[in-house]
Amino acid sequence: MSTFIEKTFPCPHCEAEQTATVAISINGERHGEVHAEIRSGLFQQALCTACEQRFEIDLPLVYMDFSKRVWVAMYPAAWEHKWRQLEREPLRDFRVNMVENAPPMVREWGKGLELRAVFGLAALREKVLLSDAEIDDAWVEVLKLDLMRSGRFGPLHPNNRPRVTQVDDKHLVFGNIKVQRTVVDDMMNEPVAWVRAHSSVMGGPYVDVGRLLIPGAP
Repeated sequence: MSTFIEKTFPCPHCEAEQTATVAISINGERHGEVHAEIRSGLFQQALCTACEQRFEIDLPLVYMDFSKRVWVAMYPAAWEHKWRQLEREPLRDFRVNMVENAPPMVREWGKGLELRAVFGLAALREKVLLSDAEIDDAWVEVLKLDLMRSGRFGPLHPNNRPRVTQVDDKHLVFGNIKVQRTVVDDMMNEPVAWVRAHSSVMGGPYVDVGRLLIPGAP
């Protein structure tokens, strides 16, 4: 089930009040048009009626796709400093909605789901692209860490984290940089060499290099 509501909020450019239909939950399997918008980067993009500037509607939502075995809780990018606290929420919500208060059929749907907590629409887009391509997102975070250590994206800083913007049969595309998908396969085939990096980006639903770079408010 997908749920949309009318929401009034200020334009981030001029603060004029705007009203738009926004998603609070999305079933990607059933709403192909929304799924396509997320993949393309057009999801929840708005045009201010006052200043005519474009902006993102970056509000909390839940994205799920039972066929892909994924459940993603997305929070505004500005909340990422609270990731230690917020990554607990999808665990609690899943337990309440898919286990404790769910009929047997729904409990079956929930078996094997990967729970993720992300911050911002770019991070949601990335998780959806990787899920669609059946690429392990934790190993992509290991690849990101290796790329960042090489200096290809500037100093080791949260704002310099690369994001996957496209996936094809041979490449992962991080903005203007293409990386062979086989690089991820090579890392997965040598897990001992990468075990510390892999464990450092895991630990909870927030599977991201940010675990290393952002302290996280207690």
